[in-house]
Amino acid sequence: TEPSPARSAAPTARTPAPTLDPCPGLAINKCAKQDRCAWDPVKKLKVCNPKRPHDCTQHATAKACKKAAAGGCLFESTTRTCRHRCTGETKKAKCNKIQNKSKQKVICKFRIQKNPCFKCHHRSVCGGEE
Repeated sequence: TEPSPARSAAPTARTPAPTLDPCPGLAINKCAKQDRCAWDPVKKLKVCNPKRPHDCTQHATAKACKKAAAGGCLFESTTRTCRHRCTGETKKAKCNKIQNKSKQKVICKFRIQKNPCFKCHHRSVCGGEE
C-alpha cells in the first residue's frame, strides 16, 4: 500500500478579497454620480520641469533660498515660500528660456506628460476632495 499524501493540520488563512476601485472605466455621467470619483478631461499635462531636480521648498528663509541650487530657486515674498524657477510655467517658449539667477544657462525643460488622472479616478488618488 502507498501512503496517502500528508495534509496539514493547520487551517489555511483566507485573505480578504481586495477592495476594487469602482471609478476607472466609468463614463462621465456615471463618474459624476459616484461621490468617491472625480473626472478629469485633460489627457496631457503641459509641465515645465527643472533639468536638474532640486527641492526648493526645504529652504525656509529668503537668504537660504537665493543661495540654493545655483540660482534655481526663487523666494515668493507674498507667500513666504521658496520654489523652483520652473514651477508653474505652462508656456513652452517661456519655460525653455528660464535661466539661473546669473543668466548663464537655461535650467528648465518643457515636457508634455500623460495625465495619470485622465477620465474617471478615485478622489483620494487624484487630489480631489474625499
